[in-house]
Amino acid sequence: MLRNKFTGPGKPYGETDPAKLTKLEEFYAKSRLAELADRPIRGRFDYEHRKAIHRRIFQDVYEWAGQERVAPVGEFMTKAGPDVVHYLVGEPAAPQVPPLQLPSNRPRHAPRVSRPARSEASDLVRDHFSQAKSVP
Repeated sequence: MLRNKFTGPGKPYGETDPAKLTKLEEFYAKSRLAELADRPIRGRFDYEHRKAIHRRIFQDVYEWAGQERVAPVGEFMTKAGPDVVHYLVGEPAAPQVPPLQLPSNRPRHAPRVSRPARSEASDLVRDHFSQAKSVP
């Protein structure tokens, strides 16, 4: 479970129930996504710009939103789950994508990891936000 801001008695590192955390994350992220639609963060969709977008979306949920995460030395960070590039979020037909493993000593400007081609919808979202006015 990821450390989160929903702390309380018996939960010093935040909500531990995955279903509850998912609902909280979705609730707060939805409002931040609406903000971004009205007041996008202008940029080039480079690494720093994407971290700023991540920070805006998840600032209510995670202290580390928008920060680079690293694994302990000698270990790997993994990310797996449903394919949200080619399917709508929550779509039951979305297949699981295999874990992506990043070594803990990955240089900041490492070559890009091979990923599936982005969908046309993703390109439209990128184009929409990249042409919008900047908001600090």
